[in-house]
Amino acid sequence: MLTLSKKQARRFLIRYHGLDKLNTYGKNNRGILRYLQKVGSIQYDPLNIVGRNPEIVLFSRFSHVQRSTLDQLLYKERLLVDGYDKEVCIYPMSQYPYFKRVRQHFAHYNELAIEYRQQEKVYHYIDDVFNQFKEKAPCSGKDLSFNALSKSSWGNSRIASVALDYLYAHERIGIHSRNGAIKIYDCIENLIPSSYLLSEDPFEDDLSFIEWYTLRRINSIGFYWDRSGSGWQGLHLSNSAIRKSAIRSLCEKGKLTEFQIKDSKYHYYIATSHLKQLETPIRFSPFVRFIAPLDNFIWDRQLIQELFDFEYRWEVYKPVTQRQFGYYVLPILYKDHLVGRFDPDRTTPHFIIDRIWWEENFDPDPIFNDLFEKEKERFSKFIG
Repeated sequence: MLTLSKKQARRFLIRYHGLDKLNTYGKNNRGILRYLQKVGSIQYDPLNIVGRNPEIVLFSRFSHVQRSTLDQLLYKERLLVDGYDKEVCIYPMSQYPYFKRVRQHFAHYNELAIEYRQQEKVYHYIDDVFNQFKEKAPCSGKDLSFNALSKSSWGNSRIASVALDYLYAHERIGIHSRNGAIKIYDCIENLIPSSYLLSEDPFEDDLSFIEWYTLRRINSIGFYWDRSGSGWQGLHLSNSAIRKSAIRSLCEKGKLTEFQIKDSKYHYYIATSHLKQLETPIRFSPFVRFIAPLDNFIWDRQLIQELFDFEYRWEVYKPVTQRQFGYYVLPILYKDHLVGRFDPDRTTPHFIIDRIWWEENFDPDPIFNDLFEKEKERFSKFIG
């Protein structure tokens, strides 16, 4: 069985995600699409501190990316689509038919949420809300006249908002665009090509879907272990027995290959199609990258701690008194090590580092300092 050192494993992940050299996948939007085809999806989050998470993910890999680039691909060219995967994610429009089962699960979950929150009253308004919506679309819930409140155990919500959530979950409407954190919706047939919208489920049964989804998730990270973790969030994948059965089957079919990492007790798996790249020695010149909090590269923080000896927690939703570092902390990657983290100043529209923490054994050298300043300048231009 192939055995790698942790350094080899780290370098593979860095190269796989195109972090050691900008534009590894291409210098324009075609490069972004190639990267998304390889990793499947990148995670969306509405917080906009120094750019939203998926924007920072692309910035760390491509030199041409601007704040408007992602919206261009999502809402103008519609080559990408918002949808549920690990969490709310962005993936290629061409993969839309493959997520039919995920969307069906989300629709069922939406109905359970309505019941749990005691908002069943909304069902009396669904058709009326949809009829008014069609007259005004594209629009948000604020543009509709259904202002009555739906009382629930979670507080009060406008009938229009609850109804639009239901219509979105049941594929009658989709996201046309976003105005900050506000979703602008339109009828689904205006957003998704009919060839994708009306296509049959490409999977014969749950088993074939689960195997496809397991392999896809491993590709989202580069390689992965069978240990439960945040990288396995999603339909069926969080179920250890189901997931491990799929991994065994994929290995037997030759689609996955198991390997080991020295000084690690876990079993690791990689798509066999990427095995040659894993076996090839990787060298690269010094570089510095700022890593988004929800970057695929650090989707599983336990894996990152195992390979990089770097403990990272996203503390944005923690009370101030419980934070070890800061609100929106970004890790700093230097060569094949995560050497520190910084918290940007949220009181200014400009990019200013409020606080920075170096790892205990890291002593910034002149090469790092020069690269760090250049990356800060590039990031400052990116956020405008």
